[in-house]
Amino acid sequence: GLMVLPALTNNKQQQIQAFTYAFKAFTALQQMGFAVDTLSMGTSHDYPQAILAGSNLLRLGTALLGERTNA
Repeated sequence: GLMVLPALTNNKQQQIQAFTYAFKAFTALQQMGFAVDTLSMGTSHDYPQAILAGSNLLRLGTALLGERTNA
C-alpha cells in the first residue's frame, strides 16, 4: 500500500490537493501492475478531506484516544 502524511495545515483545499495527488499516484501504481490495495491517508486532523480524495484507510488515534501527553 501507500501511506501519505501531507503538510500539517488547516487549509482544507490544500489538504484535498495533497490527498488528490496521492490518490493519482496510487492509481498510477496500480495501472503499472503494482499490487497496491491500500491508500492510507488521513488522520484525526484531516480525515474528511482524505475520504473525499479516495482514502481507504484512516489513522484516527487522536480522535479515539485523545491528545498525546508528555509522560
